[in-house]
Amino acid sequence: MKIKSDSMRFVLFLILINTYVIAQEEVGIANSNYSGTNGLYLNPASTSDSRIFINFNLVGANLYFSNNQVYLPQFSLVNSIRNGIQEPMVKDNATKKWLYGNFWVDGPAFTLSHNRFGLGFFTRGRSLLDIRKIPSELANFYLNGLDHEQQLNKEFDFRNVEISNMTWVEWGINFSKMFSRHKRVMIFGGNLKYHTGINIAHYKLNRFNFTATDTTFNIHRLNTNLRYNTGGWNSGKGWGLDLGVIYKKNLESADNFYAHSPKSQCKVIDYRYKIGLSLMDFG
Repeated sequence: MKIKSDSMRFVLFLILINTYVIAQEEVGIANSNYSGTNGLYLNPASTSDSRIFINFNLVGANLYFSNNQVYLPQFSLVNSIRNGIQEPMVKDNATKKWLYGNFWVDGPAFTLSHNRFGLGFFTRGRSLLDIRKIPSELANFYLNGLDHEQQLNKEFDFRNVEISNMTWVEWGINFSKMFSRHKRVMIFGGNLKYHTGINIAHYKLNRFNFTATDTTFNIHRLNTNLRYNTGGWNSGKGWGLDLGVIYKKNLESADNFYAHSPKSQCKVIDYRYKIGLSLMDFG
């Protein structure tokens, strides 16, 4: 079997590049052909030409945290159940730290893929936590206490640390439509959402200049901002919009293809590749 030179160059490029990526918190099925209600949260165009004719979700939940300070190097769900969670490892470097948390509860949701259209509705409660620009010394104080020997009797000057949290419930409808020309397929979709606010808070540590002793901070300068609302149901409201587009290069013509329809004998057309783009939470 011969490998084209361009393909070989691309494989070598993937092997030799010195970089890394972080996976999304969504499960893999959210990008699959069988995503159903899961897919419309990532790309609203996914409801058209879905391999699932009708999908209904009753309830679901997800909790996700990510940071660059503490990690579990050999985490295994099976071993954690048997032996408990291992002691976490701490990165002791000078880079600024961050923490991101995403929690949501899914209520009733529904999607329908038929002919060249996709339809659906959804309900979801969401809460986001975002902490950024944390100096490594401040993280060490939190993890090791004030008596951490490498930080005693030193002057520190922390700036622009931010902590944000927002919680809301969203209710929305989905619509998407497929257009085809020979083997090329374009799908456009959108989610129209109404947001019911529960709480919002933003804290910024503009400047914190201090010297640490074994028991206290001797503060030389402190400047902070705090903005928040009184939490409660419907403490805020507004509209939001998700937009998505999917391009597919099929293995055969899709001019007479209609998803889950007797017009095309309910057949499925495989594709060579698929590219999707989405703009989420606009508004």
